[in-house]
Amino acid sequence: MILPILAALALQALPAPGDVHWENISTEGLDTVDIDPSSITREGETATALMRVHVGPETAQDGISWLVLRQAMNCRTRQLAIIVGDAYGEDGRLRSSLRPPGPQLSYYDPPPGPDADRLHRRMCGGVET
Repeated sequence: MILPILAALALQALPAPGDVHWENISTEGLDTVDIDPSSITREGETATALMRVHVGPETAQDGISWLVLRQAMNCRTRQLAIIVGDAYGEDGRLRSSLRPPGPQLSYYDPPPGPDADRLHRRMCGGVET
């Protein structure tokens, strides 16, 4: 009986959306992006952080209202990569998880603008680009 409970706890690698102190990074339309300042780590040119995205009703799909993502940023190129992610419904229940295959991260360019600059400053601090 206890083994399935422990297995379920081990599989949930990220906290639920409301379990962390979040700092707002961006509000675009009805979507918001927050970061957990205590989760930011930096190693060389790479910074990682826990992020939460509240998906507004205009962009929500499949009953997903919240995304909790552990993301990496290359501080030199300003590109992002998803390390792991969980999707939650408005009721806080886990809907799905994203675990990209393979050891290599797939980096992408975030949309340009002040939100991307704010995220870079928050994750990378004084790292020169």
